Amino acid sequence: ERGQLRPADLAVHQARARRGLDERGNMAIANALRGIRSRHAKLEQARVGSEKVLADLEARLSELDERIAAKEQAARQSVAQNEETARQRLAEKAELAGSRERLAAQAQALRADLARLDDLNLQLEAKSTELEAVQARSVAAQSFRSIELE
Repeated sequence: ERGQLRPADLAVHQARARRGLDERGNMAIANALRGIRSRHAKLEQARVGSEKVLADLEARLSELDERIAAKEQAARQSVAQNEETARQRLAEKAELAGSRERLAAQAQALRADLARLDDLNLQLEAKSTELEAVQARSVAAQSFRSIELE
């Protein structure tokens, strides 16, 4: 019987092998969770930065709206006095309006980006929850096996 494994020895080796697989599986899950949390943090940083830029864009849009209105008012007032000055104010207004349109387009694109960040964030949270559930089940399965082996 020398060199032969008894059933008890075999059970011990099998339990150790399963435990090793479980630990490697748990490490893989823990690593995946760390990766998800890291991506979540990056998304949150991107969101904060984008929100700041959007706030700045909206402030600039408001300033441009005020300046456009002022140019239009100045043009109206100067029409009676000097037609050339009125044309100049209207040209300035048109330039400001063009700038405003470009900024408004950027603000719209930024809002769409923020919505996409929200979607990605929800996907990461769902994946994180899924992995946490898998991890909890793995721990429960280890507990069941350890009780069965005793």
